[in-house]
Amino acid sequence: MTIQRAFAGLIAAVLASGGCLLKDVTETWYLEPDGGVTWVVLEKDVRSDAQAAADRRNEEETYYQDVMREVHPAARGFRILGAAKLRTRILRSEIPFSVVTEGRFAALDDLGQRIISTSGLAGASVLTRDGASREWTFTIRDPHAEDSRPDEDVMALLGDLDRLQVVLVTGRFESAQLFEISADRRVATIDRAQLEKMDESAVLVLKLKWRTY
Repeated sequence: MTIQRAFAGLIAAVLASGGCLLKDVTETWYLEPDGGVTWVVLEKDVRSDAQAAADRRNEEETYYQDVMREVHPAARGFRILGAAKLRTRILRSEIPFSVVTEGRFAALDDLGQRIISTSGLAGASVLTRDGASREWTFTIRDPHAEDSRPDEDVMALLGDLDRLQVVLVTGRFESAQLFEISADRRVATIDRAQLEKMDESAVLVLKLKWRTY
């Protein structure tokens, strides 16, 4: 199973209707000790693969103008999820573009629950506290409800979460499920190999446990 599989055909539908922009995307959650999150999306080398030069120029110019006005898909998705302190930075203003978009979320469990609800899935996002220890459990049940109406901008944000990195601002990760933890125990990366081994009908459960110092 992959995170894309957990979101069933929703991401495929978004990609099919989302135009012909190619890009390399990195998604990072900077996790604060008590659960606050800054979600950073880096879209690198954004360019159109349209056959006609005029179509390429139109798609690329539309994207750039949307970025300038902070109405590109990443920014719209952050707004729908309730991000605070939304910020967009253009790292490269010539084609191919590179853009960083980030939003601040007060609580990891709330962010996870908003992801579930806006994508039309069943599941839960829970953050427990025990002294200096924190544990987040994120559960998704596949498939999604047939009558669900996922938000397309949120789904565009979720399309690269199988490469998600969660970076602790302070503290150390103690354990994880379906994540790989770095040697210094400050970075947790989605374990794509383990996800792909899962049965397609399995419930997807991600876990992170950390200490705040």
